[in-house]
Amino acid sequence: ERLRLDGGSREAIKKFLSSYGISLEDEEKIYKIKAEAIEFIQTHLLKDEELEIPEQIRSPQTDIYCLLQIATSSSQEKGDILLQKWACALLRVMHTIYHLEDDIRFKYIHHIQEKILSKIKKYIFYDENGQMYLGQKGNDVIPLVTFDLKRIKERESIIVKLLHKRENIVTEITDVVGIRLIAKSKLDALKIVNFLVKENILSYPNSIPGRTKNTLLPLDELE
Repeated sequence: ERLRLDGGSREAIKKFLSSYGISLEDEEKIYKIKAEAIEFIQTHLLKDEELEIPEQIRSPQTDIYCLLQIATSSSQEKGDILLQKWACALLRVMHTIYHLEDDIRFKYIHHIQEKILSKIKKYIFYDENGQMYLGQKGNDVIPLVTFDLKRIKERESIIVKLLHKRENIVTEITDVVGIRLIAKSKLDALKIVNFLVKENILSYPNSIPGRTKNTLLPLDELE
């Protein structure tokens, strides 16, 4: 809206990009992000639609300045309004990819996954009958039904998920790496949680309010 009020001048756009955090020397990076955004839209959003991104939007000559000028245009011409919508759509996908590029979790995702797994794997063992347990041999161990590793989200699925979120912020993605431990009973499930906290594998301060849900015990009835 500010750019529209400023008339979408190149100088206003330059200041906007600077405040956004884009270095004006990163033209190659912005070009690659635009190309990925176009490919993503064509492959994942338009694959079943008889639509095509207009050439004026797709063209390599239409740089970030031009895209923002089109997106903030005040023209009421039908053709201009359609181009504006396409520019806004492309910029939204580019915004998502830009933040995804700079999120440290996705740069080191495999290393992070291995770090998390190594902390738990050393406490997973089997008896001679093939029964899986969590704990330390010789101590009070917990029988497990399943120990699963959640598949790392593909880049494309993360982009889709972010585009569905109103905030469209990469930090809102909290299930990048995950594991699943299935116990034989609710009591054993509580023992698993207690063990993971005691061994500093889980940390209560790192839990996110609203993302952590108790379905094991009716706490209201225990008060």
